[in-house]
Amino acid sequence: MNEAIRWQLINATLNGDSHRLRVLLSKRVRIDILQAFQLFHLAAASGSVDNLKTILAFMPTINVNSRDDVGCTALHKAASAGHREIIHFLIYHGAQVDTQEYLFKSS
Repeated sequence: MNEAIRWQLINATLNGDSHRLRVLLSKRVRIDILQAFQLFHLAAASGSVDNLKTILAFMPTINVNSRDDVGCTALHKAASAGHREIIHFLIYHGAQVDTQEYLFKSS
């Protein structure tokens, strides 16, 4: 993926700009699985349900229980930031509530 597009995707996700994210994803940019997980985790941490919905619409097979490099799931990120709406959304979409980070903290 073009580095400029990658940063645009990250910025749209961090800023909760679901319209911009939708436009970028609709261009059928090639996103590898790691980048998809990163966007999903960023959306959960930033508190944007609309961005999570957009990502799932474009990548319906994404694993909501994917882990980052320290073992955090999107649910961990949402819980750490106090995003209740995101927590409910993730659980509805299959997030496991009993997973632990690699540092043995549960969500």
